[in-house]
Order: sequence, then C-alpha cells, then structure tokens
Amino acid sequence: MKDTSGFPTSISRGRPGFSIRIEGPRVGEGRLSANDLATIISRTQQALKRVGQVLYGESSAGKGRKKREIEESCELFIVGWKPGSAVAELELAEPPAQTSLLGDTGEESLKAFLNGMMYIKDKPIETLQEFPKGFDLGVLQTCEFLGRVLERGVHRLTFQPRLA
Repeated sequence: MKDTSGFPTSISRGRPGFSIRIEGPRVGEGRLSANDLATIISRTQQALKRVGQVLYGESSAGKGRKKREIEESCELFIVGWKPGSAVAELELAEPPAQTSLLGDTGEESLKAFLNGMMYIKDKPIETLQEFPKGFDLGVLQTCEFLGRVLERGVHRLTFQPRLA
C-alpha cells in the first residue's frame, strides 16, 4: 500500500522513540482530527514529563515547574506518519548538553512510561493497588485525561516502542 499522507515515513535522528496507533470510527487511513492528535500528543508528553519527575523522586501531582532537564529531555517530536490506521511516530528531543549523573532522563522516562502503559492498559485506574515504576497519582491522572479522546470516536490507542 502506498503512503499518500504527504508525511515522511520517518525522519528519525536515532533518538529513542515509539509509535502511537490510533483506531476508531473517526479515524481513517492516515486521517485523524487535528484536535484529537494534539490532545494525544500533548497528554502523552505531559505524562512522560511527570514520569521523569517521579523517577527523580518528586511527586508529579499538582502544578508547578518541572526541572529543566526533564522539560528538555522529555520533549516529543513527530518524526513520521505510517499508513494504516493513524500511526504517528515520535521520538525524544536531543538530550541537554549537560546530562545528569542518572543518565538520559528522557530515555529512562520513556521506558518507564511505555512499561507503565502496558501494565495499566487493561486495569481501571481506580483499582490499581500498586503503581508501575515511574508512576504516581499525577501520572495516572494525566493518563486518564489522555483517555478522554476515547469518548470522541477513538476506540483504541496503542503505544509501541520503536525497535532499534
């Protein structure tokens, strides 16, 4: 099947990344409401930054500035669009020039986010007894907000790590 979306299939710079497959009656082949896409991407990025806060030993609940390193290393870029349902390929920003002694915060946050999403995918948030690594109540609240697109004609969001 030929990609006619006009988006490059990938312009990756080799940074850690993942894809989000979006399915539902309001989603066509390579077609998706701009509002839904914006919500999905912004809430995913917010969750990723909150996971970074938890990994730093801070609570992610509530408002307030995040550490600059978390802000910079957890920024997401759309680097491709795949044919099929609607599949956005994303990757992390380049790490800040001065990285922490803990390693690449963005990469660690992404791993924890994807693992956490797999852990909670079939569980109602209210019934979680134990949070996945990197998750706390603030991260779960962001994931719940992310799920609101599921009330508007999107039936499924699938987060898939990009294989190296």
